[in-house]
Amino acid sequence: MLALRSRASARRCSFAFLRSAWAFSRARLFEGQATYTPDIWVSSHAGQFNLHKVYKPGDPYNPSRFGDLAAYKAKITDLKAAYEKQLAEERAAAK
Repeated sequence: MLALRSRASARRCSFAFLRSAWAFSRARLFEGQATYTPDIWVSSHAGQFNLHKVYKPGDPYNPSRFGDLAAYKAKITDLKAAYEKQLAEERAAAK
């Protein structure tokens, strides 16, 4: 049997499902990333790994500047907190 819904109703159901699936996958992502111990880490945006602090133009080659595990862990913790804050605000607004 096929149940037809209005577009708005279907959209609300789809968004609710996607929001919960995204939240679940994000929570697992942060948990997984917190357990990593990379030798070197970078990201797609320089500000996400403090490139402006660890490298200045003309600095000699030094790959260890990208191996700051404490900075990596701190960045994951900060991003997780920002994500959880945003999620809480969206959930509160949806009520």
